[in-house]
Amino acid sequence: MTDKHVPAGADDLRAEGARTRRDLGDTGKGTATGSTVQKAADVASQAAEKAAQVGQNAKTIAGQVSEKATVIAGQVGEKAGVVATQVGVAAIEAVDALPEPVQQRVHQARRHPAVVAAGAAAVVLLLWKLLQRRR
Repeated sequence: MTDKHVPAGADDLRAEGARTRRDLGDTGKGTATGSTVQKAADVASQAAEKAAQVGQNAKTIAGQVSEKATVIAGQVGEKAGVVATQVGVAAIEAVDALPEPVQQRVHQARRHPAVVAAGAAAVVLLLWKLLQRRR
């Protein structure tokens, strides 16, 4: 048969484990291996805490950036509205400063923008053809 000792019960098994640890010199208490394992566990714990802190800081900064972007977007929207109003007023004043027949043409153009666009496209096409002919 074999020369291995098979523990007969729980007490034999405990005694065999203690004997083996004593023979190998590794009880996990005060040995180099035990302290290395403890240090590794401490480093892992510290890394996890630091990662949690970094994640929380990132969330905080992202929230602040989002709030700032919202405020700036609101300010830009307000300024765009003011500028649009100013442009509209300036356009009305410019049309009012024109002679009466030109004012009437401007008003007609506003009522029929497709006709104005077609006319502008025709002028551009005509100029392009003339320039092509010169080359």
